[in-house]
Amino acid sequence: MIRFTALAVSPWSEKARWALLHHHIAFHEESYTPGLSEPLLRLRLRKFNGKVTVPVLYDGQRYYTDSFEIARFAEHHATAAGKPLLPDSKLPEIQEWNRRSEAALAAGRQLFMVEVLKNPELTKGLIPPQVPEALRPALMPVLKLGNQMFARKYRLAKSPESCRAEMTEALTGLEQALGGRDYLLGDFSYADITMAVVLQALQPVEPRYGIQPMVRGSTGSVDPELRDRFKGLIDWRDRLYAKHRPVR
Repeated sequence: MIRFTALAVSPWSEKARWALLHHHIAFHEESYTPGLSEPLLRLRLRKFNGKVTVPVLYDGQRYYTDSFEIARFAEHHATAAGKPLLPDSKLPEIQEWNRRSEAALAAGRQLFMVEVLKNPELTKGLIPPQVPEALRPALMPVLKLGNQMFARKYRLAKSPESCRAEMTEALTGLEQALGGRDYLLGDFSYADITMAVVLQALQPVEPRYGIQPMVRGSTGSVDPELRDRFKGLIDWRDRLYAKHRPVR
């Protein structure tokens, strides 16, 4: 069985997960908890220095350690006939949208870290959903340590204003490219997936998809102003999920 290690709140994990589900790849998902899960992941990867990140997929022979790499794995090992997410004719365009997604997600992560540093209780959102409520308080010291490690790993090198500007630029470009259409490249592709997950930072997708919100509470958003500004894109994301994202 393929093992997929993922962080419950991570849009990067969701990009890879969506591709696996689209292509009907059978896999066991293993929840990753920052700080708590890192030693085992390092041991498996034989990587004892530098950053280790999720998602990670292990197919019994090798490890895949990048969302795009995992999506390509899913494309090459599809178990049912379905439309490709990474057609060769559109690959350069998809790679460009993935680059834009990566930049926007990095900006959203920094905005999330700003919120976490202001309110450590948000760390609760990093606890895997299957952990019983009675055990969650015991995990908080470990999670707070993991949160400090996470903040050091992804140093807040940019100001919140700069991060908002990057997200605004990416989402404005998405809005213009869609121009009211359902798909970026004429048909559903990984380009749509990679940009749809950016909106998770602004408003969580429906709980039935099993993705934990990045920010819990009344707003559920790293930036309510951006959420309101790009409401049309959030609606587009929700339609995309309803039509194309299988529910496990």
